[in-house]
Amino acid sequence: MADQKKSGSGLGFFALLAGAAAGAAAMFFSDKDNREKAGDTLKKAEKTVAEIKSEIKKNPKAFARKVGKQGEKLAQKVVKEVSKEVKSAQKAAKVAKTKLPSKKAKIAVASTEVVKVVKAAKKVAKLTPR
Repeated sequence: MADQKKSGSGLGFFALLAGAAAGAAAMFFSDKDNREKAGDTLKKAEKTVAEIKSEIKKNPKAFARKVGKQGEKLAQKVVKEVSKEVKSAQKAAKVAKTKLPSKKAKIAVASTEVVKVVKAAKKVAKLTPR
């Protein structure tokens, strides 16, 4: 019984998600303003794609260099931001490690040191003749 396969392959869940997405799209596009905004956005995207396509046809190598430079700039920006975050995290960790202990901890450390000094003094007193 434990070796039986699970019933269904997850297609029901996928169908549910697809139905929910279709319903959300239908609700969105039922409003005239939303349809107009979506149409405007689509026109802008088509214009941008046409410009990129013509730029690629003119000089594919130049376009590749341009995209490569943009990618390098973005990568450098990301590295710079990440290194800033890492440095601030390291600084915070360092401060957390070196932060002075609480007053009770200071007193406990001091009293232990006093006890050590007293014991050492007693040993020295026993060893020294009177």
